[in-house]
Amino acid sequence: MTTESAGLVLHLAIFLLPLLIAQASALNCNRSCGIKTVPYPLGFSAGCDVRLDCTDSGMFIGEFPVQSVNSDGITVSTAASSSCSVETFFRLFSRHFAPTSQNSILLGKCTAPALLCTILATLIQTHSESLGCDANNNTISCYMESSSSRFIDQANLKAKICQNFVSSISAENDSRLAVSLEVQVVKLGWWLEGACQCSINANCTPLLALTTGRQSFQCLCNERYEGDGFLAGEGCRK
Repeated sequence: MTTESAGLVLHLAIFLLPLLIAQASALNCNRSCGIKTVPYPLGFSAGCDVRLDCTDSGMFIGEFPVQSVNSDGITVSTAASSSCSVETFFRLFSRHFAPTSQNSILLGKCTAPALLCTILATLIQTHSESLGCDANNNTISCYMESSSSRFIDQANLKAKICQNFVSSISAENDSRLAVSLEVQVVKLGWWLEGACQCSINANCTPLLALTTGRQSFQCLCNERYEGDGFLAGEGCRK
């Protein structure tokens, strides 16, 4: 084998190895929880890249029930949370997912300066009996990221030194440029570590993982296509 051929083989091996590992992982991943299934790279067993919890009551992340899963994120409900501790919210940050900047987080008993959010607190109360956690409209603080951020910065949030996680509001733009608000939910985005491994007809977004700082990526099918967008998954189809 010539030096040139050996270099080509090595280059191909370096390119293909992450894909082969991802495909092997996909085969060893349980993606079903009761009658529901989730797309690659999510699942409920040790072989899954992005692992969720499956119980007799349904899909969960920590103590938060999963409302929906689609190709670009996960929505969890915070309405039934039994804990007031802000540490409960921090469980939504993991190696492969984190709350997106679409969310506004309502906090209580903060010692560092934070934004008061009487209007958002009132909005929450119109959808529930109480804010809970011994909170009232005048003591609740809000945490929101700038529009240029993709995810909530966990370190900045912790710097507010808040004791209580009170609730959350998620905003989403629709195709008509209108903004819809969902109360008592948190939107999560996920990623995979490594270089881009997206399928044909998918767009790759490279990023640094929020919780590890490692090179990572997200895949999303182009317009008029559907699927998970990953080479190791189902890819994209019309």
